[in-house]
Amino acid sequence: MKQKPTYQVGKTPQEQTAAETPRTSAPGVQHQFWGTYGYWLGDPERRYGRLQSAQNIPAHTKLEMLRDPVIAMTMGFIGATLVKAKRVIECVDEPKRRFFEAMFRRWEQEFILQAAMAVALGSCGLIKRFAFERPQPSEIEAAPVWTAAATPYIVRGFDAVYPVGTSPKFDNKGREFLGIETQDGTVDVFYSLWLTLGQARAFGAYGGSGRLENVYKHWWIKNFGWDLYLVWLQKNANPAVKVEHPPGKDSAGKSHQAIALGTGDSLRSGATVAVPSSVYKMVDQLSGDERLAAVKKWTVEFLESSSRVGQFHEMENQCDDKIALGMLLPPQAIMDVTGGDLGGPTSADKLTKLAETLLLMDAADIDRHVNDYVFPAVERANFAPGSPRVRVRTVELEQDSRTMLFEIVKVLLGKMGADTGEFDLVEALRRLDLPVVAQDGGTGEDGGVGLEAAGHTSRIISVACPLCGHDGAERYDDHGGLCVCQGCGKTFDPVAWL
Repeated sequence: MKQKPTYQVGKTPQEQTAAETPRTSAPGVQHQFWGTYGYWLGDPERRYGRLQSAQNIPAHTKLEMLRDPVIAMTMGFIGATLVKAKRVIECVDEPKRRFFEAMFRRWEQEFILQAAMAVALGSCGLIKRFAFERPQPSEIEAAPVWTAAATPYIVRGFDAVYPVGTSPKFDNKGREFLGIETQDGTVDVFYSLWLTLGQARAFGAYGGSGRLENVYKHWWIKNFGWDLYLVWLQKNANPAVKVEHPPGKDSAGKSHQAIALGTGDSLRSGATVAVPSSVYKMVDQLSGDERLAAVKKWTVEFLESSSRVGQFHEMENQCDDKIALGMLLPPQAIMDVTGGDLGGPTSADKLTKLAETLLLMDAADIDRHVNDYVFPAVERANFAPGSPRVRVRTVELEQDSRTMLFEIVKVLLGKMGADTGEFDLVEALRRLDLPVVAQDGGTGEDGGVGLEAAGHTSRIISVACPLCGHDGAERYDDHGGLCVCQGCGKTFDPVAWL
């Protein structure tokens, strides 16, 4: 006869009945949202596409980029800066110049904003709107710009062409421009204006080279990071469950592993779980007796992510900074740019000057298209052959725009760790142990200009300041004869100005 075991299934060593497997009270719907959440993200390939070369960005992707808040802000600034730039109409024939200026000023702002899209995209198509109309001067009391009996044929403005599915049309040899191919058909060359910016950077391609190419990679990473952020939220809002189970089966022959998997799914669906408190047994190697271990047979644990939400925010902020600066400057421009020598320009000064130059280059490209493809048609229709040419030329950017550009570049460089502080001339003179005017504008006991640095001896001499013309300065013989003007307080070398 077989000996009866000292313990039974469902009994503890203390002969107490216990549940050997977890039991759950699950809601009616099992957890099945893990795959469903991805549906609400949509198709990333249709939203921002796969990462590819910046030289081959599809048109629909570029339009999506234009809707990025940072790109929209910088393009708004670029457009406003180009609109407010100072332009002049030049022609040796004054009546002809006034005629074209009256026509141009009417649609100048609208046209520049339309053309600014080529700054971002690299190229864009416009349709010229011609009309028989007398251009009116911008000044109300100015004399008429057209006195002939016939009504002139002028350009009243432009209509923008939707960029998706649009391209310039050429002859079979690819040399003669024949118009613009659109989704609705072909626009005749007479009415077509195809703006190409950065054509030299694109090695002659009529698609040009826009500023979106500079920021494409960081824009793509930003969007990809947002998708990863949503997946991270999903995992942390509904984390996975780890259920530890003993090997083998229960008394009904059901695998403990299957029970553990069902328990985890029920928990993620909002169930309440009752976990048995039974523990493993171990054999004492010295005495050979069985003892209860501290390790439970069944445990339940929610798995938490080791990453932190701040990492996603830091990535987004870094991409936004790179996008904003990249829309104003080529990415490689901020590499190895340092401040100048003592009293020289800072990094922000140098890069702001570069940004201004790039904007003026874009403005010159726009001017060239007007001079070569807009004005000539109006000239042929209204003026005799061989009459003096007329052209538009962007002279300079507005001072307010230049100041704002400097502040933007300085802030963006500062966020990237670059040294953009303004040069402190007084501090530089003090470090060189040269005489400087006191910061509080005070004067010394002898009535002369007070000095912040101590240990200097001076004498009053009669000499005209080369900066303000004031007669009278303090000469410091112990510093090579340098003088401090008593009028403006500036330091100068009288020998250098003799």
